[in-house]
This record gives sequence, C-alpha cells and structure tokens, in this order.
Amino acid sequence: MGAASTLIYAIATSSYISLFSVGNELAAFFGYMTAVPFAFFGHRSFTFSSRGAVTTELGRFVLVHLIGLVVSWFSMHVMVGQFHLHYAFGIAGAMVLVPTISFVLFDRWVFRPSMPSGEAVSIPDRSKLRQ
Repeated sequence: MGAASTLIYAIATSSYISLFSVGNELAAFFGYMTAVPFAFFGHRSFTFSSRGAVTTELGRFVLVHLIGLVVSWFSMHVMVGQFHLHYAFGIAGAMVLVPTISFVLFDRWVFRPSMPSGEAVSIPDRSKLRQ
C-alpha cells in the first residue's frame, strides 16, 4: 500500500505541475491529498488488517499525514526553492521520507492492536529483573 500511495502521490503531483501549471509546493500538497483516502483504507484493510475503532484510527491517521504533508512540502521547498533543482527531486525526497516516517507511526500508534476492554496490562516486578 505504501508503494501504491507513493506512486499516486508522484503521478498526481507531476500532473498538477505539468498539466495544470500549479506551483511546485501547492502541487505537492494537492498530490499528497489525492493519495490520502486510498492510503487510509488500503493500510487499514490490507497492510495492518486493523479491527480498531475507525474514528480513532482515522484521527490518528490524519495527524500522521499532517506530519507527512509538512515533510512533503519541506522536501519540495528545499529541493526546488533552496537548491534550484528540478521538481522531481522534491518528489523523490518526499517519496523516501514520508513513507518511512509514516510506516513507523502507523505501526506503533495508528493501527496498533488494542487491549481488550477491561484487560489489565501486566507490569514486570522490577526486583526480579535485577537478579
């Protein structure tokens, strides 16, 4: 799903720039937003096979993607605005950074398996750990 979402982002961003003459940074935003709905349902259904509360996961997913959106914008801004490189370098930077950061947060926070209601979490006895 990550590769498919990244490909959707790259194609959409390139299309917004080359077909619709949208500015690089705004195109990165639109490209990112184009991929988000596909990414949520794909990751929830296939990558993580989650059965958690949709509203909780969706809220967390949106927060992670806000982080990804900032990283995507920053990549385009640095590569094009600062280094004066072709916009493809901004896309490439986002294609590496965003999926890496997102996967870790999805795995550890968004789609993590939850404890059944009322089940206590066992905490190891620290005195036994020192022996």
